[in-house]
Amino acid sequence: MNRAGDPGTRQGPARSISMNGRASIKSFLLRAWRERWTELQWSVNLKQAFPGGSMDQYQLAECILQQAFVGPTPNTLVLSYLRHALSSQVVSYGAFLNALTKLKESTEYADILRVTGEVLGKLLGNGQTRALLYVGKMEEAAGWGKVEQLQATLQDSVQNLAQSGLIVRDTANSLQQAFYQLQQLPHGKALSPPGQSHGHGALNSSIAVLSFIEATLNTTSDTQLFVELLLLIERLNNIPRPRLYAQVCQSCLMGLIDSAETNDELKWTAFTFLKIPQIFQRLKTFTQEGKDGREEIYQGFELLLRLQPLIDKADVKNNCDIMQQLLQECAKKDLIADAQTKKLLDKRAIDRKNLKTKQDPPPSQPNPTLILRAEPTVTNIIKTMEADYSKNQDMILGVLGHMMSGKSFELITAAAATTGKLHMFASRLIKFNEFAKHSSGEGSKVSLSRAVLFDISFLMLGYICVMYGTEIVCTTSAGAGNEPFFETWVGQSLPIDQKCRPVENMAHPDPARVESLLTQINSGQEIKTSLQRWQDVCTNIPFAIQEILTAWENGAVSADAVQKFCDNIKRHMCCLPVCIAAWLCSYMQGLTAPEREKPLKLLKHMLSPIQGDPTMSQYNESLMIHIIKKISGDLLSAKSSRVTGEAREGAGGADTGRQVYTGENNTQVYTGVFSHAMQLGWVDGRGICSADNMLTIGGARWFCHCAVKEILKCSRREDLIQSVNVALALFQLDSEPVAVALLSHVIPSLLLDSSKRDLLCNPRGAALARLAVQCTAMAFLTQSNDRRRNGKSRSRKRGRETDREYVVSPASSGSGKEDERPSKLRILLSAPENEAQNPAMQVNLPSYSSSEAPKLAAQISNVNFKEPLNHALVRLFQLFSDVLTDSSVGPHTAFVVSFVQESVRTGEQASKAILQFMPFSMLPALLQCSSGVFSPEDITLMGDLTLPMVRKVIAKAVCYYRPI
Repeated sequence: MNRAGDPGTRQGPARSISMNGRASIKSFLLRAWRERWTELQWSVNLKQAFPGGSMDQYQLAECILQQAFVGPTPNTLVLSYLRHALSSQVVSYGAFLNALTKLKESTEYADILRVTGEVLGKLLGNGQTRALLYVGKMEEAAGWGKVEQLQATLQDSVQNLAQSGLIVRDTANSLQQAFYQLQQLPHGKALSPPGQSHGHGALNSSIAVLSFIEATLNTTSDTQLFVELLLLIERLNNIPRPRLYAQVCQSCLMGLIDSAETNDELKWTAFTFLKIPQIFQRLKTFTQEGKDGREEIYQGFELLLRLQPLIDKADVKNNCDIMQQLLQECAKKDLIADAQTKKLLDKRAIDRKNLKTKQDPPPSQPNPTLILRAEPTVTNIIKTMEADYSKNQDMILGVLGHMMSGKSFELITAAAATTGKLHMFASRLIKFNEFAKHSSGEGSKVSLSRAVLFDISFLMLGYICVMYGTEIVCTTSAGAGNEPFFETWVGQSLPIDQKCRPVENMAHPDPARVESLLTQINSGQEIKTSLQRWQDVCTNIPFAIQEILTAWENGAVSADAVQKFCDNIKRHMCCLPVCIAAWLCSYMQGLTAPEREKPLKLLKHMLSPIQGDPTMSQYNESLMIHIIKKISGDLLSAKSSRVTGEAREGAGGADTGRQVYTGENNTQVYTGVFSHAMQLGWVDGRGICSADNMLTIGGARWFCHCAVKEILKCSRREDLIQSVNVALALFQLDSEPVAVALLSHVIPSLLLDSSKRDLLCNPRGAALARLAVQCTAMAFLTQSNDRRRNGKSRSRKRGRETDREYVVSPASSGSGKEDERPSKLRILLSAPENEAQNPAMQVNLPSYSSSEAPKLAAQISNVNFKEPLNHALVRLFQLFSDVLTDSSVGPHTAFVVSFVQESVRTGEQASKAILQFMPFSMLPALLQCSSGVFSPEDITLMGDLTLPMVRKVIAKAVCYYRPI
């Protein structure tokens, strides 16, 4: 008799077995068992007997399981046939699982569970299967709930069986691993990380810039957006959480060291010691499961201690132990354990042994100590200011006068701004100012007190406006008719971020009162205080100075007489020079350079120290000068900038004030700032100020063009990574309009111009895609935060001027280069001349109706397509769709793939926000030209799976997926 392995025997069974379904299968299995066929022999004979591929139609899996459990013990030979059938895809996993559910009353768990573990492992180890299961989970929430219940029951059963010894540990582990993969759908395997890890060494530029903006410009803002942006940067750059804590602290130390002005130094101090613990507290709530938040903060401080020279310099600058102060504040919020604090302080004490702090002159109280003391003082002062000031003016004047001594007021406002109490403090000052502006009857002493109260409250409010923004003070709806005087004056006269108010919008003068003021001031008399309406004095004093200016320009009065007039004004009340300075700034906007000469001299007179014996102003002269410098900084610095026309070298020559650069050097200044940041590894404070000036002057589109040019100069991958980090950091100065300019103009110009497509060759194209996606993700975060604030922008700097004076040199005018702006800046969203003539750039806004199938996920979500950022993405993705359907393939095609790939890597929330504008028809074309780039799990992140239409599109795309 021939053995089963002989050729003749292989043919025999195939001819002798009839093809009549399950009976034939059972006979075939019995024959294989009796003759002890190997797995290979069984497979060959099976294919000869049952040609046609899958055996699910014959219920082969069910037949094998029934045959395997006929005797008292499982038949391992028959089970090996099942394992081989699953591996060779003769039996599908679905058919096996279905057969498994029909198996009843089997007490032998080991073999069947072992096979089950192998099947589930292979099933869930397949990316396509995981992705489709996830889509099904979103499609059938109720059905998936039953799966989760069954999974929990099976987990308990497997654990009990393992403990009782009925199944081996390897089998239990494979089953538990399968259950874990099921819980982690769709990402049973982690997504590919976003390239190499960035930010593990040098300070991340985006963190430095965000900290600078938060500390000095958004002082009064809530920390929620700042924390969300930090978490996004952490994910995009693959930064470990301890490193994130360390880099935020490092940014604060650099800010404390670099701050030159007293007010900026106080802002950094308040941010470091009052706000950083709040920020860490919020970050701690986002600690990953299984990790200790306090331990991560401790590790962050350990990393910070490695920067000993930086900490030493901060200690010397602030004349205190920075680490001790900061750790104590963190410990108060239970962010770090006492034992950990002691360990860190012991390490720092060793480093501080040879540190020499300031000793000559004798040190005063350090700013951190003063700020921490000012925090509870703010609460007490606000309570005191709630008293009935109409009955006890002396007490209120005493409190306000005490605050004006030294730098107490600056400390109190810095602490109030950081802790969110500045608005309440300002509202009390508004009430004082309103009370003091007029009276129906009073004696000379009371009238003098009222004048002092008006003067002090006016200056305090003016300081708050120029340092922390007018939104802190101005809370009354415009045009409501019941605005306090100070709010009205701010809206009509006070320049905001060096943007002056139109003169014609100011209040009209009262000729009689103007004449009276001229008479009193010219004669050197005291301004009458009894029954005086101080709001009328503030309104008419600018027109009195206008009369003096006109007379001076016409030669009717001498320069000495003008000087004397200005000195007389400053000796009376310090709020009057502020009103005059605000008017002069607006008045000079329409004048030529020669016409500005005498008004500028008047403005400088307002800044000169008070001569003689001031009667009422000795306590607030410095506050007056500070306000005037803030509101007139442009005018006082623009003249030298126009005359020299020289480029400032890098960031070293940058000033914190607004500058007007000529057309010759604007690009040179930007290049200098960018190159300086590349050398440092991050953007320092001076570089941020200089870049902010350039963004204000040149506009977002020009700013983007310059950044992209700097990036495309690089060729090495390391340089490209660093340049993208620097550009992304600079874009934080105003992320939303910059993102709109980048998506609407800069990127389309590279894709549409065939002569520029070589610039998009990788790795440059991938680097540019990373910049665009990350900038867009941050812009969406900022936009969503503004929506939560009912449309109010979080930052007081975001209303940038778009038609600011811009000087173009003869050499640059008419050159047609992208980086040289015209004499008047275009509004960001206006179409340039070449765009109107380019059909590829003319994109109609999509509309959605019930009678028409949607083309974008955003249409189903009722997204507002008229918002600039949404509009820009719609246009860009339609351009992407055209690129993918074009017959030519090149760097522009690879850029589209890189853009979508980077969008997926930003995470589920950001990818949904960006990719909801991708046309449904673009997805198949994208997968066709990017085989192997996207995993099935990546595809599930290309749409919002809560939408039924999107689920269908994603499911088809996953099925279309073919691995390389």
